[in-house]
Amino acid sequence: MYALALLYAVFENFLPSFGFFDEFIAMLLFMYSVLFGGILKKKEFLFFLSIVLFYIIYSKITSVNIFRAQLRDLISITKPFLCFYAAYYMKYTLTAEHKKILSRLSWLFGVCLWGILPFINSLYANTAAFYTPCVLCAATYLVFSRKEKRDWIIALFLLIPGLFTGRSKFYTEFILFVFIAFFWKKSIKISLKWVLIAVSLVAVSILVSWTKFNLYFISGVEEGVARSLLYVKSASVFMDYFPFGSGLGTFGTDASGKYYSPLYYIYDLNNVYGLSVDDYGTDNNFFSDTFYPVLIAEFGLVGIILFIAFWKCRFSNISKYGQSFKIFIFLLFFVLVESIASPTFVTMTMIPIMLAIGMLSNEKI
Repeated sequence: MYALALLYAVFENFLPSFGFFDEFIAMLLFMYSVLFGGILKKKEFLFFLSIVLFYIIYSKITSVNIFRAQLRDLISITKPFLCFYAAYYMKYTLTAEHKKILSRLSWLFGVCLWGILPFINSLYANTAAFYTPCVLCAATYLVFSRKEKRDWIIALFLLIPGLFTGRSKFYTEFILFVFIAFFWKKSIKISLKWVLIAVSLVAVSILVSWTKFNLYFISGVEEGVARSLLYVKSASVFMDYFPFGSGLGTFGTDASGKYYSPLYYIYDLNNVYGLSVDDYGTDNNFFSDTFYPVLIAEFGLVGIILFIAFWKCRFSNISKYGQSFKIFIFLLFFVLVESIASPTFVTMTMIPIMLAIGMLSNEKI
């Protein structure tokens, strides 16, 4: 299942479009973990299910949007968590041969990406879709390798093609990868030194991606850019529906566009280019163009706290496993950065990432 998810996530641009392929994989993994992993007996997963149930009931009570929108949103947002918990709790053992197959497969996929590099401008409508497969190949190779210095160098080789897309977000991720791979010698302990390093990395990241940063958070608001206005208006929704948010299917998601959410009229977004009722399903569809406004608006303060708590638990799971922790930090940074200006968290990309984090968390690899 991991190999299948990786194959589709890397070569999605060239494969037939299956609208719910990622949801299909997530449900298969969940069903398998229920039957053979005893997942329904695990406290953290049961707590997760209780949160899901609460937001289903809450969304039904508030009735901001219709149930079909709520259900569509529910499936989309829960699938990465289902993949994580399936890998985290599943009873399995990866042999050295299994790991070798997966690491070599990711290396082969990465070499294929090097092969199509000269043609990406003609093969991809948006070259930003090219560097994500590079990240997936590099991360997968590392996860299933021996995690020695040689393996970090090979992973770097698999990442390099992404630089040719000229995307500022990837430059930021690449900088962090190089730092983690070749300059991070010991585990992190909060100190003035590490605070200064973190501030320096953030400053360099903003400098490298200043044009996009300015567009997303400064000039974009004045110019009426859909993504920027989703951020601004999500704060208003956050306050108006405090502390649980507006509920499923209401803001910044594909479902909220397909089943046009009343919130777009209430918060004057219905006339914004890319967010009007006629824009859904066209090339101007910007409803699902980012992730954080969804978290802020639909799930409110409680959702934000729970989201942070989830990742805090992963720090506790992985922090004692040296090289695995470094890989986790890179994957988490990638997800957090990408989610600023794309719906990465609810796309096919997250299936292999959350499976990998689940396996890293339970020391299976």
